[in-house]
Amino acid sequence: MKKILLLLLIILPINVFAIELPNLNSNNAIVYDLTDNELLEQKGDNERTSIASLTKITTAIVAIENINNIDETFIVEDYMLNGIPWDASVAGFKVGDIISYRDALYGTLLPSGADATNILAYKVAGSVPKFVELMNKKAKFLEMNNTNYENVTGLESAKHYSTPYDVLTILKYALKDKTFKKIYTSKKYETINGLKFYSTSYSIGKKLEIDTSRILGSKTGYTNKAGTCISAYFESNGHEFLLITLKAPSDLKKGYHVQDALALINYIDESYGEQILVEKNKETAKIKVNFSTTDEIIIKPNNNITKYLRNDYDKTKVSYEYDGLEEINYNHDSKKSLGRITYYYNGEIFHNEYIYLDEVLKADYKEIFNTYKVQIIVIVLSTIFLITIVIYLLKKSLK
Repeated sequence: MKKILLLLLIILPINVFAIELPNLNSNNAIVYDLTDNELLEQKGDNERTSIASLTKITTAIVAIENINNIDETFIVEDYMLNGIPWDASVAGFKVGDIISYRDALYGTLLPSGADATNILAYKVAGSVPKFVELMNKKAKFLEMNNTNYENVTGLESAKHYSTPYDVLTILKYALKDKTFKKIYTSKKYETINGLKFYSTSYSIGKKLEIDTSRILGSKTGYTNKAGTCISAYFESNGHEFLLITLKAPSDLKKGYHVQDALALINYIDESYGEQILVEKNKETAKIKVNFSTTDEIIIKPNNNITKYLRNDYDKTKVSYEYDGLEEINYNHDSKKSLGRITYYYNGEIFHNEYIYLDEVLKADYKEIFNTYKVQIIVIVLSTIFLITIVIYLLKKSLK
């Protein structure tokens, strides 16, 4: 077996231009490729800060995981709406309303209702503090080490904070739940008693007369301290993405957070793509073949080897390693792997494939004879000698 590490520096030209992130209104931003599970862009991704109503991502997923039947109905009671600040955004639930858990969940994520989050907290855990305990347990479970919750709404509190990366962590986790994803990616919803909800990013887009259709799912937030912020789900060039932005200016009429989300989506569209790092049928290794009319096997990729990267990716960081047989015989078992080729970008594995013999090898009898002629002659002479002895003995026994 051998390992050969090859750098693709000679066959690939090096780009001399660079792509830069667009100018953002937000202090913090992060873009994550869900398809490849890879962080693409970040700006202050581990900076602790206020996250406003992005808190409600955690509120919603914790509630979902503790509700047996989200279509169960109940009556909204007055204590469930206690303690909601006068200036908090609300879904519009009133004391005496008959609603379902589903209604409260949509009210939490679409219009960002503090009344909805309070209702969920009381119904699921018996009180807001007890529900917050569940939120912090979830954060600890997900190793969100820079996050602490003090309420279910995201309203300002000295010990209520998170980071773009931690928000990304809980959002990735939550989107694995079908119920959460359906709500998160909804633009509008009507409750069983006729209340109509619209996602905040959709509403902001309508007010500003900007197209927000590329934002397939979102949760926005706003406080004076946190500014405007957004988490969003989108697709580009066949990949799924998440983005988080925090601390854009707090002028809701300008919708800086939504503008930043759209700018980042456009940036990903124009600056990233599936790059061919090694072309199909490009020679990557050779294997010597013994006693065959074929002298060597040329190892080539079965298909173009690609990776989703920026268009100005560093071609000097592409390499591959062949780990396999140095030589085989003409009768090699085609079901047995010849070896494996591992492809790297920036020292990290992004693809590997096992190599198998895909052609029929024919024996070269002349080479076999020339290589083993002494042994062959000995075997032939020995055989003749043995046959002679046997014949002699048979004749002698018949006399």
